[in-house]
Amino acid sequence: MSTKVLVFENDPGFAEELRAGLARYGCETTVVEDAAVGLQTAAQDKPDLILLAIELQRMNGFSVCNKLKRDPTLKNVPLIIMSSESTEETFEQHKRLRTRADDYVHKPIAFEALLTHIQALVQLNAKPVSLAPEPPSNGVEADEGGIVLSDADLLVPDEPHTTSEVPVPEASTAVDAEPQGAYAATAEAYDPNAEPELVEMTDEEIATDIPPLVQEAPLTSDELEIQPASGYAATASEAPISEPGLAQQGSLPPPLYTPEPETAGRPALTSLGSAAVAMAAETTADAELAAQSSVVATDGAEPESETLRFTAPPLATLLDSEPAPATAESGTVSEARPTASAPPRPSSTLPRSSIPAAVDPARLREELERQRARVAELESEIRTLRTQSAELQEAVRRGTARDQQLQKLQRELDEARARAASGRSAGAARELLDLREQLHRKDKELLDLRDQLTHRDKELLSVKDGVLALEREKADLLDRVAELERQHAEIARTNEALREDKEAAVKRADDWKRKAERHKADLDARTTELAELRAEIETRIAEAAQSAAAAEREAGERALEAARAEARAELERTLAAQRQEAEEARAKAVSEREAELRAEHEGRVATLVGEHEQTVTRLAAEHAEKLAEVERQATERLAEAERTAAERLAETERTWSARLVEAERTAAVRLGEAERNAEARLADSERAARERLEAAEQSAAERIAELERTWSERLSEAERNAAARLAEAERVAAERLSEAERAAAERLSEAERVAAERLAAREAELASAHASALAEREEEKRVVLQDLAIRTEERDQARGEAQAYAARAEGVAQELEAARAEISRLQNELSDREAQAAAQRTELEARLQKAADLEKQLQEFETRLSGTQSALAATTYDLEQARTALNQERERSERAVKKWQEDRMALERTKDALASALLQIDAIEARTLE
Repeated sequence: MSTKVLVFENDPGFAEELRAGLARYGCETTVVEDAAVGLQTAAQDKPDLILLAIELQRMNGFSVCNKLKRDPTLKNVPLIIMSSESTEETFEQHKRLRTRADDYVHKPIAFEALLTHIQALVQLNAKPVSLAPEPPSNGVEADEGGIVLSDADLLVPDEPHTTSEVPVPEASTAVDAEPQGAYAATAEAYDPNAEPELVEMTDEEIATDIPPLVQEAPLTSDELEIQPASGYAATASEAPISEPGLAQQGSLPPPLYTPEPETAGRPALTSLGSAAVAMAAETTADAELAAQSSVVATDGAEPESETLRFTAPPLATLLDSEPAPATAESGTVSEARPTASAPPRPSSTLPRSSIPAAVDPARLREELERQRARVAELESEIRTLRTQSAELQEAVRRGTARDQQLQKLQRELDEARARAASGRSAGAARELLDLREQLHRKDKELLDLRDQLTHRDKELLSVKDGVLALEREKADLLDRVAELERQHAEIARTNEALREDKEAAVKRADDWKRKAERHKADLDARTTELAELRAEIETRIAEAAQSAAAAEREAGERALEAARAEARAELERTLAAQRQEAEEARAKAVSEREAELRAEHEGRVATLVGEHEQTVTRLAAEHAEKLAEVERQATERLAEAERTAAERLAETERTWSARLVEAERTAAVRLGEAERNAEARLADSERAARERLEAAEQSAAERIAELERTWSERLSEAERNAAARLAEAERVAAERLSEAERAAAERLSEAERVAAERLAAREAELASAHASALAEREEEKRVVLQDLAIRTEERDQARGEAQAYAARAEGVAQELEAARAEISRLQNELSDREAQAAAQRTELEARLQKAADLEKQLQEFETRLSGTQSALAATTYDLEQARTALNQERERSERAVKKWQEDRMALERTKDALASALLQIDAIEARTLE
């Protein structure tokens, strides 16, 4: 037995390569390009292996895989997914789903490599063989006993379908269609004794087969009327049956109806294919409905069984339009009015260029409240639709009871007919023929009534579909509202953090600017103070030089006068005392005395000069050392303070940069987590919907109501928690910011206080040292003057004193030069600090530029929020569309109730006609016995 392989592939070259390669191994390969055709083919003829390409024309391959794996008859068929665009990550995500494939491969791939994957799943022939392709089957098998139509006859390809006429066979003709998975429909031959059966679909099939809403033109009441069956009779050779095809519908499985083929220029109706990884494009199109009834024929001798064939509209059109029942006039088929196409739905997202730059949170909240009000209105409409659905179910139940009564009457008629056939005479043959014709008409009416009951069942299913669609839209709306609230809160937090960063950066820039100004003012004050000190030192040096010159002149004069007086007195005493001595002794004594006095005077003057020079040198060295130490300490302390401030500034900048990077990373992680959560919620909602739809309608309604209450409570709780967390976060952030500002202010004031104290101490030390030096100089001057007054007799001593003062003046000049060098050094240091300030100013400008970039990011977040607002507008549009569909459904339900009342009256008339027929039969039997 050959292996049947179904290939979904739109690449003709690769498909032909697969076909040729598999044929060598005795495989029967079927290649399809359209996903819907492939699903129909798989449902009609179960394959042994499926090769599925992701890149199809009308439907995503992942959606096709989901449909195949949800089909009970196809879920165990080995399936290999082939893709040229999907990544390994996409494959891994799909492998975690319940509807995963058995194997995944990347294209392009050689047939030999693909063969290893195939043989791991399906056992192929060991030796390649050559197989001739079998001719395709047209899907119609006829024999002498009846006509068997496969499900392929219910569907047509894209090209127009040609009708085939098959005569109605004699005896019992049946139209069979085997059920194909979850998408099959059955039509049984009419049996007078059989119980009426309704077309049933499980909740899972309803959830799988729900198409998007398509607005169609509603049918008028004239189109809903059932044509009378009078004169309806034809022979088998005169009543061919036309078998129209069904238009393809995107990803929908084979439905329960046979509409007309698509006309030129009309696109086929497509629907959304859902998958956990990829979304299929949504399109809309027109759908045409056709209704058709079978022909009842008689041969003049024996009554023939009639075959029931009905045409059901698709589930999508039942939401918006009335079904078109069949009319039977002269054995022809009546067609329904073509419906109007629905307007395209707007996209839920807008291009970035059309998004507004700012979003008003108040307007967003108002829009949110309006959406919630609309959700409440939709819930009310859902409850109304459920009530109408219950009424329709009750009507169907009553119709079923009446149908049972009709069946009972039919059985009684059959018994009466049998009795009449057993006891008829030659004279009553014509009357029996008339009665048979009447019975045929009654059978025709019963078939019409059964067709109407089927339409009622379909209307009930359409109402359920509408309720499910509204519930799904409500759940989607709630999810969008929650997502918008989360995004709004996140953007608000990010905006606040960026605003705080900007304010902190501006504040730091102002602080550094003020510090630079204070440093410049201090340098200016110190420069002025040094200039004043230098002027004062020059003034004092000039005054000291003048004082020294005056003192030298006075000392010389006093010394000369004193020496003269002393010499005169001594001479007089010597002359008076030793007048008798000789002139030689007196001259010798005078010479010795003068030499002694000169030597003593010169020694004392030299000693005083040396001591004075040592004192001046020592004082100058001590003063220079103290001044250098004070300057060094002040410089070190100032550099330490600046270095500490720079380190703190750098640390603060690193901290804020790290926080900004962390915030951006956290935002990206939260965005990815939100997308994954959205995908998980979508998959969970689909799974929960399938599980809910498996239960009965009453329990489903109770669970839905409970879920709505639970979600409302959770939404309220989440809103309260979010508001509380936001308020707490804002409070904590404000406290932390104020604490940081206080700490920074305290540290800054402490640093400024310490610097001021150190500067004041240094100034006091300089003033004290200067005063001490001046006092020491004054004291030295006083001592020198005293020494000069005591030794005024010596001019040399005065000259030595003058030279000492000149040396001290030179020392003061050296100190002045050192002060000038210090001033130059301070000026250089000031230039360096100004360069540092310029660098810091450049750094601040860079930070301000970074703050501007953060503002741009904030604008991007606001733009993203605008996108969510646009999505909310699209959701509003969808809700308006759903409301319009609900209004149309309500009108259609009212028309259906009215039509049902008319049908009930028709049933009453049929019952009366049957009673009269029974009376006629009784009369005939009575005449036969007589």
